[in-house]
Amino acid sequence: MPAAIARSCPFVLVALVALTAAACTGTAVNETDAPEADDTTADAAGSNATDTDGPDSDEPSTTTDPAPPTGSDGDASTGTSSPGDDTGSTEDAPFCGDGLVDPAEECDDGLDNANDGPCTLECTAAACGDGLIWAGHEACDDGNDSDDDACVAGCVPASCGDGFLFVGAEECEPGDIDDNGEYACGLDCTWSPIVAPPRRVFLSSVSFYGDLSIHAPSLGDYALADFPDGGKTGVLLADARCQALAVLGGLAQKGDPPSFHAWLSDNNGSELSSAVDRLQPQADPQAQAGYTLPGGPMIATSFAGLTQGLMAAILKDEQGALVMGAPYVWSNTAATGEALGKVDAMGHPTSCESWHSASADRFGQIGAATQAQPAWTDAGAVQFCSTAWQLYCFEGG
Repeated sequence: MPAAIARSCPFVLVALVALTAAACTGTAVNETDAPEADDTTADAAGSNATDTDGPDSDEPSTTTDPAPPTGSDGDASTGTSSPGDDTGSTEDAPFCGDGLVDPAEECDDGLDNANDGPCTLECTAAACGDGLIWAGHEACDDGNDSDDDACVAGCVPASCGDGFLFVGAEECEPGDIDDNGEYACGLDCTWSPIVAPPRRVFLSSVSFYGDLSIHAPSLGDYALADFPDGGKTGVLLADARCQALAVLGGLAQKGDPPSFHAWLSDNNGSELSSAVDRLQPQADPQAQAGYTLPGGPMIATSFAGLTQGLMAAILKDEQGALVMGAPYVWSNTAATGEALGKVDAMGHPTSCESWHSASADRFGQIGAATQAQPAWTDAGAVQFCSTAWQLYCFEGG
């Protein structure tokens, strides 16, 4: 600038300097950002500056966000529920078929639950009478406890001789006698007229060795010479034992002609060897008397009926008491009443030397006292004559 101008216009120069300084200062300020206000300070300042008149204030209002949800340990939520919170639970409720026995269930076999198995589809234990047939354990199940229909106790089908009267299908049960004593029930569960008073049968309360002559004080002291054959066969001595027991049981009177005989045979082939020869039943089956245990039941409607199997096992003694623990009896007799005629490996008759031997070297044929089928008289086995077994005693005629 010319000096003349500077001297003539001092104020102009001052103004230019001032503008230049202002420009330099503004540039410096613009290049440096001003610090931002702290939120808390701003909030506080805003709060202090906010008019108490509320919404009409020109200042912007501030809000406080709610605290974030926390988990069970107080940390920020991870999306899982607390143990006591049912919301969002994925645990299944118990049900029949889950394989776990719940309080309201008797059983639970899971996928194996079945109405023909031990655990039903309702998780109840299979039982006779529930109306469901448990395969392999029940033959029937009609859902009731009645024993007069097609399915009886034990869930087995009704059958003649099971002890239950199947109404509409059976007239009676074997061994029954009608109230008037005129009819007896046979093995076919039908009534048959009683043509003669039933004969009594019992199992001896006393056991005997294979030698029937061995002394038995309570049954009399017999000498072999007292018998028709001089004691050649022990079957007559066995008859005497049965007669004595019948007297003791009140089935016969002392001094009466012998009427009870042992169901026992030897192999001598004499006219007295077989039981049927001594019992002497009527030849005509239609005229034969039946046989009954003391106090019942009837075991056969005739002598011929014995060959078909008994209607009840002979397990009552002369007093009418049930005999326990009596598996075998001396017999050597077929269901027809004839002698079996068998021999042992040494060729000795299996009749304990005509029932005169108690030797452990001899054998006697036996029957099974607990059986009602043909094994009752012929069990297909022998026992040592040194063992003691009981006798069947039949009333003759």
